[in-house]
Amino acid sequence: MRVPVLVAPGIVIRCFSKSTCCHFRDNGSCGIRRPANRANTKIALPWAVANANTVPGPQTITFAPALAGATITLEGTHMEVSTVLTVDGSALATKVSVSGNADANALLDDDESRIFDVTAPADLTLRGLILRDGQRVNTDETVGPISWGGAIRSAGTLALEDCEVRNCRARFGGGIYSTGPLTMINVQVLNCFAQAKVGDEENPNASVEANGGAVYSAGPTTLTNCRLESNSATYGGGIWKGPTGTLSLTNCSVSSNTGLFGGGLWCEPSTIITAARCSFVANQALTSGGGIYSDAADLTLTQCTIAGNSAASIGGGLYVVQPGTSDLTHVTVARNTAGVNGGGIFSDIGTTLTVRLSLLGNNTRSPGGVTSNDDIVGNWTAPSGTVNFVRAHPLGTRTGPAPLSGDPVISLPGAYGGLGRTVALLSGSPAESKAASAMAKTSPSAWLSNRRPPSPARNRP
Repeated sequence: MRVPVLVAPGIVIRCFSKSTCCHFRDNGSCGIRRPANRANTKIALPWAVANANTVPGPQTITFAPALAGATITLEGTHMEVSTVLTVDGSALATKVSVSGNADANALLDDDESRIFDVTAPADLTLRGLILRDGQRVNTDETVGPISWGGAIRSAGTLALEDCEVRNCRARFGGGIYSTGPLTMINVQVLNCFAQAKVGDEENPNASVEANGGAVYSAGPTTLTNCRLESNSATYGGGIWKGPTGTLSLTNCSVSSNTGLFGGGLWCEPSTIITAARCSFVANQALTSGGGIYSDAADLTLTQCTIAGNSAASIGGGLYVVQPGTSDLTHVTVARNTAGVNGGGIFSDIGTTLTVRLSLLGNNTRSPGGVTSNDDIVGNWTAPSGTVNFVRAHPLGTRTGPAPLSGDPVISLPGAYGGLGRTVALLSGSPAESKAASAMAKTSPSAWLSNRRPPSPARNRP
């Protein structure tokens, strides 16, 4: 069967089966399928990637319909990318999986590996793929690049579109480790671990750092419509961002991740973090920063939900360390818990925390087993002319208009619109009625991150 050639300047390599790939010539004829010295290999995709590296100009690898839903398992060696390459499975009816062959015991055997390694200044784009069971962790406390990136290690430019990364392990970047530009659109990263040695997925409170359970980002990073769930690490169970640079999150769900610090997100000093229409829900920190730990970063949240997170010590929803700056607009911080202080938000001395048009309620702390409402601990500012709903501010000083207060009458986190879970105002909520009166001129609504549930009684504790 002849397959049309990609229009120049690209060249197309099509994989027809797990063992056969064809590099098409300009005249449309099929070139070498596999070199003779690889005749005993079980799979052809690594050959296709290596062959693409040898040809000048952008390359594209596609898959025949017969590979829909198939799993291509590597043989203990990752695929290195040193060119401009697109691996495109988007035309398949069911995603093709590429496996690093790691098993559940987390021992790095000879037939286990990460999946892709992108060298600088290469450029890799992945579309419509599942990357699974990649591993770069051994029984010792391995350090250096060998232990980075369970599915992908990238020093070049990396983009993932409509992909899934799952069940991967590495010391840094359980799913993805990137020091160059990283773009992720419609990507899920699930059940990935940053761990220093065997067993640390069950004990993130290890003596050796292992950061970025889903994503370790050291370059400019943009995530859109992404879901990071059930990942774990020492710092940043979902995402570790540092040491400098930008992270932009839009319509993302960061949920059910675990870390020693920063269950959902860890931000290093001098990083610039923006999140819009995102949810940080049900993440856990074994010390501080259940949803987000901002370590002197510049953090801006707009129309976001931080709910149902927990920290054993400080900052159940958000922990802001000085001299960081945090700006919250139309943000809901609700039903988070801390063992010591700052059930909703803990704002360190010397930080700048600005809160506008936001709802903070039903967050609690439980020092000594005694539970009390605790929405903000620390100093914060409400800009003139704005209004917030804050149930409890036990410690610290507020600058600006007094917030509305009382029981906000809100739901548990649930599916009320958007990619992730949010918290809705229930029937009779004073937050809804008072906000409507206080901000009649605010458009489009007073509490943008809240949505009324289908039934007033739904999810009411």
